[in-house]
Amino acid sequence: MRPAPADAWSRTGLRGIPISFGSRETVFCGICLENVDKGITTSFTGGEEQCPHRFCRQCLRRYLRSRIDDGHVETACPCFGEDGCVATASSEDHERLLGPDHDAFSKYSRFSMMKENKNWRDCPKCGAMNLGSEVQPSMVCKECNYGADNVGDFCFFHSNAHPGKTCAEYVRSQQKTWKMSEAHLSRISKRCPRCQAPTIKSSGCNHMTCQACSCNWCWLCNTDMDLAVKEQNPAVGEWMNGRHATGALLISLNLAS
Repeated sequence: MRPAPADAWSRTGLRGIPISFGSRETVFCGICLENVDKGITTSFTGGEEQCPHRFCRQCLRRYLRSRIDDGHVETACPCFGEDGCVATASSEDHERLLGPDHDAFSKYSRFSMMKENKNWRDCPKCGAMNLGSEVQPSMVCKECNYGADNVGDFCFFHSNAHPGKTCAEYVRSQQKTWKMSEAHLSRISKRCPRCQAPTIKSSGCNHMTCQACSCNWCWLCNTDMDLAVKEQNPAVGEWMNGRHATGALLISLNLAS
């Protein structure tokens, strides 16, 4: 067994040091925070260099699934930035870890296709992916032929929201409702400081991540955190540690006073 680094005790304590029991070697999983048999662990393989961290397969599978449930296609190592780690989850990692979870992998595949080409649409009847166009919004599913009977059944812009109607007819019928909705939205939402996308905060911390442009910003003061850190804004305290966002914008005492 190789000796642990000199600073291993100060960084992680005993649980962060690999331990051998006979022929078995254990490693520290940074997700469940336990020493586990190395044979049940794995790492992400994406990125320019090999990931120095290992995690339980089940832990990494749950981590990937939670990222996908939140609408993310790109996922970094949970310990990204530590020990020089720049590893990310590759497509092969998603298939390898999410293979048994058919729903999660299907969702990842759909999100990946739509990220590469924003003209992909899923059929509202059978869920099959179809390539559409803004020029010809009326679509027909290649798998179940849904949309062939009536105009507007399967719409590029509105899915199946207006069967039997054109987009123009649907828009006119919805204008009054949209105006009422926009007025309500303006009262309960805030706009992303970078792309101005409206955002509603239902619960959780004040660290927001825009789903439209991935901007990290503060709900309280509407500050673009990425820009503030880049410019070394003295009014902004430490808002992200080595592993994850702390969830709040810490204003300096001088500013608060």
